[in-house]
Amino acid sequence: MSKVVSIEKAISVIKSGDSIGINTFFTIGNPINLLEKLNERILKKHDLKDLSLYLSAPMGNWDENFAAERFLNTEAVKKIVCGHYSSMPIACRRIANNEIEGYNLPMGILSHLFRAAACGESLLLSKIGLNLFPDPTVGVYGLNDISTEKLVERVKVMGEDFLAYKVPKLDVAIIRGTYSDVNGNISFEKEYSVIDALSMAQATKLNGGKVIVQVEKMAPGHRRPWDIIIPGMLVDMVVLCPDQEQRVNANYDSRMSGDVKPTAEQLINYVIENTKKVAASGKERGVAAEIISKRAEQCLRAGDNVNIGIGIPEGVAYQAVQNGMLDKITLLVESGGIGGVPVGGRGFGATIGADSYMSMAQMFDFYHGGGIDKTFVGCMEVDEKGRVNAHSLPDRIVGIGGFADITQNAKNVYFCTTFTSGGLKVELDDEKNLKIVKEGSIPKFVKKVHAVSFSAANSNALNQTVYVVTERCLFKLENESWTILEIMRGIDLQKDILDKIPFEVKVSENLKYMEI
Repeated sequence: MSKVVSIEKAISVIKSGDSIGINTFFTIGNPINLLEKLNERILKKHDLKDLSLYLSAPMGNWDENFAAERFLNTEAVKKIVCGHYSSMPIACRRIANNEIEGYNLPMGILSHLFRAAACGESLLLSKIGLNLFPDPTVGVYGLNDISTEKLVERVKVMGEDFLAYKVPKLDVAIIRGTYSDVNGNISFEKEYSVIDALSMAQATKLNGGKVIVQVEKMAPGHRRPWDIIIPGMLVDMVVLCPDQEQRVNANYDSRMSGDVKPTAEQLINYVIENTKKVAASGKERGVAAEIISKRAEQCLRAGDNVNIGIGIPEGVAYQAVQNGMLDKITLLVESGGIGGVPVGGRGFGATIGADSYMSMAQMFDFYHGGGIDKTFVGCMEVDEKGRVNAHSLPDRIVGIGGFADITQNAKNVYFCTTFTSGGLKVELDDEKNLKIVKEGSIPKFVKKVHAVSFSAANSNALNQTVYVVTERCLFKLENESWTILEIMRGIDLQKDILDKIPFEVKVSENLKYMEI
């Protein structure tokens, strides 16, 4: 009996009070057609309320009119638990206004929570998040006054500290694949990541819920069993959506799905073309960003497994191309891509020319186990105790994403940030002397961070090597304090650095110039 149904029938199984898992990663993997139909049902019938949504990664497109996000603007949604929020402006606004509950947990933890749910577990024990904001002894994971549900507890097991995360029970899973057969066997040929598809389907079926999958069309022929991501025994309904996009507002790219393998030259050209701008702003990379990425890239070594964040750190990939290092390292991305070049900006999560893919939970296994040799990530604030904030400010909901999962156990961490932000302008003369033309209005070095995304307490226990790379100097974390190792020519150590930091930092007795 065929499992293919109309989109209306599929959406009709959702009930008030349901907990819904949505398999998505920013602009890729979005089951837009199903979510838009859910919005239509809510607006037409007003028959749903108290829905709880669980997403390891967000589904937005930084646009309140984005089809997949519009239902968040209805009274049907009660709660969202997600790893990142800034791409979902409706969710951010409604959470900020205390209209819905919002909870932020590390992306990798959420991915592992779906897998724990697939195993029938009620709790997930992990060290990820210890001494960081999810740790109830340190910070808060509820994003507003009404988000008071207890999702995390710090516990001691056999003499060791862990965080115990509450495992969700899913009533509905909403997923997108590429092809299905009449029995509901789902393959992902055109997708750029499988994300948490299998775990989410398993968890939902184990809980007696409904698994709904939208696909482009029925399978054109025989598929190898290894190609099936979700077996038909886990799928309740399949909806055909021939117009679905593999990435929001972008044409299908066979280099991202792996149908076509780019040459080395094509990969290099892609990096050069797509790292000219800082993804977060869309602006050309300035002098400060270039200095930071050049100095950071010098830390790469052949054979490194590397994670590069979006924004200023993306310039490290560009510099790796300039110095012939791109083919000597392996780049990784949270959504599962290994090798090739991760896509930045609004295509984040996809990979151009990947050598292989794995599920997101498997990638976070590798991250949590310390498999990353070097990671280059941005940050918002750095404080005197060696704590870093990369996910939360008083006036803005952002979300931790995979930052904590990546940085807590990576062997070497490089925080790449300008010394200040908000109008900073610098110039570099022919002798590579740096001049600060206009100081930024927002300090990055503060007495105490607003929220803890990274902690020296964890770093010290692991003997991590941790740096902050700025346009004017290089810091190294030593115990719970910062030491300046290098300084740019033209910079006045006292006036341009020490006087602008509201706490004491050390200066290396062997202070060197940054060579870029």
